[in-house]
Amino acid sequence: MRGPSISLLARALALGCATLLMSTAQAALTYRLTEVISSTTFGSILGAPAINAMGQVAFYGTPAGQSGLHIVRVTGTLHETLAIESSVGALSMNDHGVVAYATANQIRTADEAGVQTAVESGAAFSQFDRPTIDNLGRITFKAAAGGGRGLFQLVQGSIATIALSRDAQSTSPVVSIFDHYSNEAGNVAFAATMSLGVGSIFLADETGLSPVIDTNGPFSSIQGASINNLGKVAFLGALDAGGEGIFVLDAAGRVTPVSLSGNGITTYAGAPAISDSGAVAYLAHLVSGHDALFVQAGLDEVEIVATGAELGGRKVSALDFGSLDSAGNFAFRAFFEGGGNAIFVATPDPVP
Repeated sequence: MRGPSISLLARALALGCATLLMSTAQAALTYRLTEVISSTTFGSILGAPAINAMGQVAFYGTPAGQSGLHIVRVTGTLHETLAIESSVGALSMNDHGVVAYATANQIRTADEAGVQTAVESGAAFSQFDRPTIDNLGRITFKAAAGGGRGLFQLVQGSIATIALSRDAQSTSPVVSIFDHYSNEAGNVAFAATMSLGVGSIFLADETGLSPVIDTNGPFSSIQGASINNLGKVAFLGALDAGGEGIFVLDAAGRVTPVSLSGNGITTYAGAPAISDSGAVAYLAHLVSGHDALFVQAGLDEVEIVATGAELGGRKVSALDFGSLDSAGNFAFRAFFEGGGNAIFVATPDPVP
């Protein structure tokens, strides 16, 4: 188990952050890994998997001997094709098993009832990206609009604008919009670059759009954010004092570092994910040259898997960060030396 760097911890505390969640020598938390589906038995598996609180996993790929990109949902040991497309981007799935995804010209949803078109490209929108869907069917997505990019939310057939980049609206303080996450309250968290190079995390809720943290404080950059149903936001940030880390911002504005670079970790890859229990999952690049998936839950930092390790007798060569459900189950994709890949789910064992 990797402990936090003492020097980085001191710097974080000096910068006014809350106490780091320290790993313990005798961690109570363990995870069991379950292989959900493999390219050996399915065919070509593409893209990071999505998982919901019902234990279902969704991904897209092409079954052996078939064509097209299949939107596939796995329930237990059974997998079913919900749709077949010629192009697919990142997908998400709610707890009802409805999968939302972007094609070249549309945002669609798919489940056992069929495929529905949620948003069409046209005069208003094009170049859709990263739709997320909640249990009420609200879809939050990025798209090209007005000559630039914007973040939007579809609610019961009506589309609301959350944010526009400056090239889409000359008065906007937002220069660029990065990946977004939404929760079951319809709140949306996203990272953005502002004018003068200031990085910020924004929260959109029933009161409007507000910056909740930016690089005018102890952070030199902010790169991605996720939000849970309690309103806690997890994000990746680099510190003015050096190094970087994974942090959690609560509703009261308190920032808690949960993992800091140093003592084995060089950098982090992309936005972390946070569950309703506060467990935070992230992908890190290690000093050893390997990559590893971690989950920080309470006082326990658990390494789920690292490149170079073996899963089912196959050595892992690369990892694809997946998604974390509200209960803390984590889906990811592992690639193997010699070819092939598989989707796994990491499930926390009950704590005695």
